[in-house]
Amino acid sequence: MSTETNVIEQVIEIQKRREAEALQVYRQIVRDIAAGGKRTPTPEQIDAAAAACRKTHLDLKADLERQIQRNQDRALIVDESEYVSKRAEFTSKIKAANEAFEKAKKTHEKAIHPLRWQREALDDQHAKSEQAIRRLQSDLTPDQEEEKAELENAVRVASTTKTAAVKHHRQMEELLVSEKSSNPQDTARHKQVAGYIENAEAKLADAEEATQQAIEAQDAFLARLLDA
Repeated sequence: MSTETNVIEQVIEIQKRREAEALQVYRQIVRDIAAGGKRTPTPEQIDAAAAACRKTHLDLKADLERQIQRNQDRALIVDESEYVSKRAEFTSKIKAANEAFEKAKKTHEKAIHPLRWQREALDDQHAKSEQAIRRLQSDLTPDQEEEKAELENAVRVASTTKTAAVKHHRQMEELLVSEKSSNPQDTARHKQVAGYIENAEAKLADAEEATQQAIEAQDAFLARLLDA
């Protein structure tokens, strides 16, 4: 081997070693940047390391994104034996909870079964009671039919009167609001309308009392039919 060839090979080895060392420095800088913290190098150090490896800013960006993604992926890695152990623990607890639920469900069903039967019997008794009431209240003499009609009419009249009284009272209140808005200084008019409201309230109270009395009279009549 000639002296020239030996020198060239030595130079090649030196350059390879220098490139490898530069690449190691560059990769460590990329790792430091991706990790953040106090070890982040200066822009000058980053530029020098990239230039030594003939890396462009686009190469640096791609390498940095790759390193960040690798860091994130490593953070997601869990200890396999710990995972298996914890999963077995949760599975066991779920199984125990399911067994306890099934046991409780059976106890629950056993407890509510007689209650359901009693409720159904009560509902049946109530339905028969309502049927009996309807039969007794529909089996009327002519005099009772007439009295029933009169009482029903009295309730309708009283209810109609009450509805009209409620409407009139509301209209008077709206009138007072309107008067105060359109004629805020006309206190005499406000007092007059307030008097209308008082009268409307009195009529409404009378109508409510009349309606209640008519309903009570009708209820008393229906109650008497059950004993007739």
